[in-house]
Amino acid sequence: MSWLNRLLGNPPPLPPTGKAARRPPPPPVVRVAVDTTALRAALLTTMDATGRAAQEAQLGQALGAGAQPPLVDDGPAVWRAAVCHAAEKALALAWLEHVFAETDLAIVAREARFAEVRVAAAQRIADGALLEALARDSKATDKGVYRHCAEVLRQRRDDNAYRQRALALGAALRERLEHAPVSVSHILELERSWNALETDAARTPLSPQSPTSQALEQGRMLLSQANARLLQEGEAQRSLHAHLDSAQLLVAHIATCRAALAAGAPAPAPEDLARWQQSLAALAQTHRALPSWLAGLGDGRALEQRLAHIAPALDELAQVAQCWVQAQALLGQAGDGAAAAAAAQFDALVATLAPALRADLQARWRSLAAAAAAPEPAPAAPPPPPEAAAADAPAVPLPAVSLDELRAQIDTLEQSIEDGQLGHAEIAARQIKAALGEQTLEGRLDARLQRAQAQLASLRGWAKWGATKKREDLIAAAQELRAAVAGATHDVEHLAVAIPALREEWKRLNAQGPAGKGQWESFDGALEAAYAPVAAMRAEEAARRAHARSVREALLAGWEADAAAIGAEQPDAGALEALREQLIVQWRAAPHAGYREERALRTRFDALVRALDLRLQTLRAAEIARREQLIAEVAALVDEPDLRHATDQAKRLQERWRTEVGPIRLRRGEEQKLWQRFRAACDAVFARRDAERDAERARRAQRQQARHALLEGFAGALEQSDTESLRRALQQFRTDWDGGGGDGGDPAGPQERLARELQRQAQQRIEALQREAERARYERMAAAVAAIDGIDAHILEQGRARRQDLLIDLEIALGLASPGASADVRRRRQLEQLQNRFRAGPAPAPVEQDPDKLLARWYATPGTPDAEQDARVAAVVQCLLQRATMRLAAVARGTRERPPGRSRPR
Repeated sequence: MSWLNRLLGNPPPLPPTGKAARRPPPPPVVRVAVDTTALRAALLTTMDATGRAAQEAQLGQALGAGAQPPLVDDGPAVWRAAVCHAAEKALALAWLEHVFAETDLAIVAREARFAEVRVAAAQRIADGALLEALARDSKATDKGVYRHCAEVLRQRRDDNAYRQRALALGAALRERLEHAPVSVSHILELERSWNALETDAARTPLSPQSPTSQALEQGRMLLSQANARLLQEGEAQRSLHAHLDSAQLLVAHIATCRAALAAGAPAPAPEDLARWQQSLAALAQTHRALPSWLAGLGDGRALEQRLAHIAPALDELAQVAQCWVQAQALLGQAGDGAAAAAAAQFDALVATLAPALRADLQARWRSLAAAAAAPEPAPAAPPPPPEAAAADAPAVPLPAVSLDELRAQIDTLEQSIEDGQLGHAEIAARQIKAALGEQTLEGRLDARLQRAQAQLASLRGWAKWGATKKREDLIAAAQELRAAVAGATHDVEHLAVAIPALREEWKRLNAQGPAGKGQWESFDGALEAAYAPVAAMRAEEAARRAHARSVREALLAGWEADAAAIGAEQPDAGALEALREQLIVQWRAAPHAGYREERALRTRFDALVRALDLRLQTLRAAEIARREQLIAEVAALVDEPDLRHATDQAKRLQERWRTEVGPIRLRRGEEQKLWQRFRAACDAVFARRDAERDAERARRAQRQQARHALLEGFAGALEQSDTESLRRALQQFRTDWDGGGGDGGDPAGPQERLARELQRQAQQRIEALQREAERARYERMAAAVAAIDGIDAHILEQGRARRQDLLIDLEIALGLASPGASADVRRRRQLEQLQNRFRAGPAPAPVEQDPDKLLARWYATPGTPDAEQDARVAAVVQCLLQRATMRLAAVARGTRERPPGRSRPR
């Protein structure tokens, strides 16, 4: 009815529902569906680079907002924009794996929504310029990205600085290794610089494959080579010095031999010459094998000069020995009556020998020739027969003599005499005498023995004379040495070898007879004067060794005092390490004492180093124990039930590991092993935390999906037109929503906001449907107005009066004002209702108080039409509708006292 619509204030009609609806209400938007087809089609038709970039950014942004992954064929800009605008962090991290270009990663690190995504993108950037730009841009906006970039850049700067230092030291080591000999001081200085570099590099963990680690490894190899070269060159110099001493000794032997030859002594034995030749060959081979740097040193040049002097001297001695052997062979012919040719040959041989030796051989030749020309002595008288002996003399049987043995011994005696070997001849003569005893020989054998004994006596005389001449030559040689010392033309090293050799030769001559007192005093005085430079040199060397010993003893005493000054209760590890390094460096730089003193000092030094190492080892053990305690504590957190407490404790232990400085610096290998174990235990704790976080994200995502389905179902239920069904759907949605957990307790979450919006829409629709139902009910009441056709006018007039009373009751029930003409009737009706309420006796029929029933009775009562009553009825209907609206609003307010999505108090 149009008049009822006008009375109701003409409210907007409810939207129709069902298939016949012309404009259905829009469903709530839970997740925006992206029309990727249209966006990709627009992207394909765009040819401009700027427009294409804008289209790709728009497509990626739409895909990220809609949680739709880009396609494999989509460009890097699409993936980049999708990662930056992804609505969920897990999706952004998964999509980040498809972004490869470092420039795109830098954009993601700046513009991504989630901090974890930005840090993950920054961690994949390796370009230094991009990292520097990213650090500048994120310094005031993103602490995580800035911290990562700054740390990576700092590590790269340190790594580059360490690598440059390692390369410079390696180049210096190579340069030193190219020269020979290697400078010890330079190598020690480079070694100290290298140790400092390794100490600095140990503070930064380096990958074994990094260029810096490789440069450090190459430097260690070069340093090892340099130390090996130092040892090798030192050993070569000591070996050269030993060879030089051998050459000097050989020079002394040759000089002694030549002096003896000049005094008339026999030529050297062939075995001596062979030994000297072998020594010369070995020394020459050693000199040829010397490297150029070693041959150019003073000892190398001295060895070369000695060898140049020894070779012709040995050749001369070999020639003399050959002449001596040939002369001895010709002397054997002189005993048998030498021919003139043999005598001429003998004279030619001895002419090349020294005068004294030549005179000796010529005298022997003449003696043997004279002996051969003399007649043989008469045979001795035979011994008296046994019967002529005294009768009382006991008969002593003589031992049988082997003539063959005697003949062999006589041959040996003669050969020794011919060879000039007095010692062998004396031995053979004693053996013959012991074999004969008191017996005598006869005939030719006895003549040979007598001649040999005469030659032995002559040889003894010659030997004594030769010993005297040799002593005179030794005295002359000693005086030459003394004159060389007086003229300051001496070689101290030559004196140190020659003087002991002359004394040994003098002792050897004493076996052939004692020397005269004057000879000995002259010889000994000359050698004592010649030995003065040697004694001075050795005194100087002894003083130098004593000074070196005193220096090293002072160093050891100071180091021992310093070591004792470092407290044993709480020792200073830095002081111990510095002291150990100092004593090793200063010990190498200190002067070298004698070998015997050096051995004793080295024992004391090694004991001090071992004591320091023991104390440092104790401190390292304590530091390792402290680190092990931290490792044990963090390992115990792996199975800690309270994960939050375990994570906090692990972070605290990490901070302690980083900030607590131990009393001593561990070796790099030990430090790395302990750190890897500690880090592995921390990673296990954080892996548990990450696993729980991932599980919580999965549960949250599952809850969100369930909530999403719940929201979509409830949004579809809003299309219902049945008030009760809609109210039941709202109640069921609230029950289900309260049991789901929402957005993890965040009332500002998108799902919570959508849930409140849907409930508000549902409540509004319920209220609208109820208002429409009330309006429809009143319209039905109006449509049921009693018909007045065919009714008597008197009855209609009575109906109009009855309607008048019903209107007054309605106005009383609704608290509306009545017209002035009906004021008395209204007061009477109110009084009657009051009297009926308090009247004693049987209760009268109750007066109807329900406005809806009164209004229905008014419509059902036929009466004469009255415009005033119609206006008053319209006011009543308007009041009833307002009361219904207020009642619905009160119900809605009571419902909204509990915010949607919150659990009901229990």
